[in-house]
Amino acid sequence: MRIKAGQSGYTESFVEHYLLDIIYPSGLTREIQFALAGVVVIVNIAIYGWLFFRRRVGSVRDA
Repeated sequence: MRIKAGQSGYTESFVEHYLLDIIYPSGLTREIQFALAGVVVIVNIAIYGWLFFRRRVGSVRDA
């Protein structure tokens, strides 16, 4: 749209221009990435474990 309006467009893509710094901040190290991934995995396991337990307890009560 900028080019059609006579202005210069961005040299990079939308993702590079707007999202790259949000997704990969400058201080993000490999260790921090692994720690964040670990947190995501642990939270995911906790939620699925809670749902499994809740479903299991609910089916025992219904029987």
